[in-house]
Amino acid sequence: MKKEIKTKTLIYGGNFLAGFISRFGNFPGALIYSILDTLGIWSERVRTSKYTRLSKVIGGGIYAVSSLADILRFASNGDSDSLIQLPFDASMAYQLGKDAINSYNNRKVKGAIKDFREVINDGKGLIKKLK
Repeated sequence: MKKEIKTKTLIYGGNFLAGFISRFGNFPGALIYSILDTLGIWSERVRTSKYTRLSKVIGGGIYAVSSLADILRFASNGDSDSLIQLPFDASMAYQLGKDAINSYNNRKVKGAIKDFREVINDGKGLIKKLK
C-alpha cells in the first residue's frame, strides 16, 4: 500500500503543483481525485461507491484521449507545449485507469456498464422526484 500512496502522491502532487504554478499539469483533476482518494482511505463507502469507480473510468478515458491529442498535436504541427503536457496527461490516465481496473476486480467492462446503468437510473429517479 505504501508504494501506491507514494505513486499517487507524486502523480497528483506533480499535476497539482504544475497546474497551480504554470499552464501545464492538471490542477482540477489532481485536486478532485486526490480528495476522492483521501476520502476513500477513511470511508469504505466512498472507496467502493459506483460513483467513485465510474469517475475513475471516465477520468482515465478523458486523460488517455488528452494524451493522444498531445501526441497528435506535436506530430501534426510541432507544438512543443503538447510534449510538455503529455507526461501530466499520461500519468493521470495511468493512475485513474489502474484504479478503475483494480476497483472492478473481475467484472471490468460488465461492472462499469452496470454502474453506468445504475447511475442513469438514479438520475431518472431524482428527476421524477423533483418534478
